[in-house]
Amino acid sequence: MAAPMGVILAVALALLFMVTHDSEPHPVVGGIAIAITMVWVCTGLAWALIVDRDTVRGATKNPEQSVESVWFDRAASGAFSDTLLTTGLGTAAIVFARIDISATVALSAVILIAMASCAVRYVIQQRQG
Repeated sequence: MAAPMGVILAVALALLFMVTHDSEPHPVVGGIAIAITMVWVCTGLAWALIVDRDTVRGATKNPEQSVESVWFDRAASGAFSDTLLTTGLGTAAIVFARIDISATVALSAVILIAMASCAVRYVIQQRQG
């Protein structure tokens, strides 16, 4: 049920793209590319919204109480502290050094720091058990 709904939603998004972007030289090619790209995302969204956990064999009854969930919570909590610390120190260093950095670069660095910190902390939690 989720796969057909994902395909229908992806095609609807592609049609919306084709209707609203008529200045493109090849709107049909763009629409097909959007549909192919979005079908996986839309199918995942449909599955998350429609599929009941009780119908999936081997699914954890309460996933929020699993060991992996505890690891992720600890990793995300620590990553948030790391992100605040490095962003604050980085901002102070940039201000005092009078370096001009674009917002895109700065925000990309913040996201990369947060993701890397969370990933490293998760692996550490996993190895510690």
